[in-house]
Amino acid sequence: MWVSLLGWDAKSQTTEAWSQINYEDLTPQIMSTLNDEIAKMNLDFILFNFYKHTEAPLYPVEFLRQGVDITTLGGLEFIIFNPDGSINEKRYKYYSDELLISTPLEMIMTMQEKTKNHELNYLTKIELSSGEASYRAITADSTFVFNERMEYLHALAVQKAL
Repeated sequence: MWVSLLGWDAKSQTTEAWSQINYEDLTPQIMSTLNDEIAKMNLDFILFNFYKHTEAPLYPVEFLRQGVDITTLGGLEFIIFNPDGSINEKRYKYYSDELLISTPLEMIMTMQEKTKNHELNYLTKIELSSGEASYRAITADSTFVFNERMEYLHALAVQKAL
């Protein structure tokens, strides 16, 4: 089974429903909010990719983490903006070494119990502007979905490319 939410698929953080754009193509409100978010992080240097969602009025901004101290971004990989500059959601991506820094041990143990027969590639956390959050443990063949208390909800099989 393959599941998509606004173009997100179970095996990837990016999507075919996004077209890459330039910084200048963002709305002034998004530019302002993005600059505010960057100022909160106290970053000396960061690279970005900018996207426009082709199926919804959303503007994902990808934080390129190469060479950046992982504690600085706290795992942040995407901020998805509405055209008015408000934040729709934030997406985080954690690899094994980052999990210990950013996730309570009790939650890690719960996740490991459900995914014990699968090798974890990474964990994503999705924070909606409503305050709701969920986690997705991504393995080579499945995506395990947990709520914000790391209670297991369901698993999705990753569709293999032909």
